[in-house]
Amino acid sequence: MLCSAYNMHVCTNINRFMRPIDIKAFHDEAAGQKAYILVRKPNPEARKYIGQAGFAPKPFDCKFKTANRNFLHEKLGRELTIGGLVINPTLDEFNKAFKTKKSYETAVRLWNEYSNIVSDAPTHDANGKRAAHFLPDAKQFMVNSDTSSPFFGCIMHSRISHISHATYFHSDYELYAYIPTSNPKTITRFLSELYNTPHYREVNFIDYQHRLNRRMGVPMIQHAPQELTGQHIDDSVFVFMPDSKTVFLLASQVEIREFYRDTLAGRRLSSH
Repeated sequence: MLCSAYNMHVCTNINRFMRPIDIKAFHDEAAGQKAYILVRKPNPEARKYIGQAGFAPKPFDCKFKTANRNFLHEKLGRELTIGGLVINPTLDEFNKAFKTKKSYETAVRLWNEYSNIVSDAPTHDANGKRAAHFLPDAKQFMVNSDTSSPFFGCIMHSRISHISHATYFHSDYELYAYIPTSNPKTITRFLSELYNTPHYREVNFIDYQHRLNRRMGVPMIQHAPQELTGQHIDDSVFVFMPDSKTVFLLASQVEIREFYRDTLAGRRLSSH
């Protein structure tokens, strides 16, 4: 069972969600920079793909959602091991990859909004052999069409638009906040762009992004913290304390707001 934030119990099962090297990276960064680091609770299904050949963290310009879990595809007669990977949720039976109707509907909405960036060219022929050609119109995203693959329906990506160089996306680590203990109450942000999309960040974001990614050996931090958008969200968040060892869970938006009020000297987001 996950630890309670206000009992301040050390989380003993965080290894289910993060690799040991990643946990150490957050602890070392929090202690070394004297900061509170808040990380949205990751999809545990993605953990096994981190750092593996043929898989990469989902970048900021990929708006599609990752599957919550594997599922038995009845028409194919076998399990698809797609939990933790970015998928096309509109495929037949793929609603089963999501734990709630709301998360499935959100995934479908985002797919319909951004699917124009995905090539409709098949990635495999009728015999399951991977096609060896460039994607039309220099598109970089495609959907694995091989029904014999355990990753059928997953998004594939190639920066050079060639199928033979394609990799799958797993979920990244989403920062909720990075807060110095020296001045926890003040938020300083500015509006920039990332992949031609408005993106709020802090002056020192690139510095701590690079430190964390270097420690992990995988670029798991892809974009600036959630709080910089000016809104709290109803989510579960791990908090790495600046003592190099303590991590606990904020299980809801209510607990996040209480932590901001009690521990962070009433830190207020711009939308308050």
